[in-house]
Amino acid sequence: MYCSSCGREIRPGALFCDGCGASTIADPVEGGGAPFPAEADVVCFVGDQSGYYLGKFRSFQVGRVEAFVPTWNWNAFLFTTWWFLYRKMYLWALLAFVASCIPVVGLVAWIAVGVAGNYLYYRHASAQIGRVRAVTPEGDLPRVLAQMGGVNRWVIWVGVVLTILAIAGIIAAISIPLFLKTISEGTRAI
Repeated sequence: MYCSSCGREIRPGALFCDGCGASTIADPVEGGGAPFPAEADVVCFVGDQSGYYLGKFRSFQVGRVEAFVPTWNWNAFLFTTWWFLYRKMYLWALLAFVASCIPVVGLVAWIAVGVAGNYLYYRHASAQIGRVRAVTPEGDLPRVLAQMGGVNRWVIWVGVVLTILAIAGIIAAISIPLFLKTISEGTRAI
């Protein structure tokens, strides 16, 4: 289990966090609403960057109510469609790609995803964790959450290959006309 205040791991049976002293006893959600996902579930679902996302996710939990709070995610801002694919948010990736094809809308969406990307990922993670918890036995939960969540590592390789191809295309677009011009000038001189 992880502390809801500072994110440090809490030793089993502890009533207070060793890092910040916060109580480890969770308050029930008022009004019968859905509880926030357990931090251990978030850690299993998110994977390597769970410390970063736990901190961001906590900012969306105001008391016992979920609320949007502007945060900033550089990866979501710089690599919008790729970031959504990397985080397995396929519908958002499609919407981001379509928005990027529309000049003014693309710019606005680009900035909006930088501001709201963490919240969109929080909503995605909460929904997926809830679905998995509803149908998965407790013993299999960490494994299934890790499979459903995590990241698509192939996105990095596709991005690298496409970037290399784009750079090669730019170099070719510049150098081929110069080469042809040089050849044509050379044949005129003869």
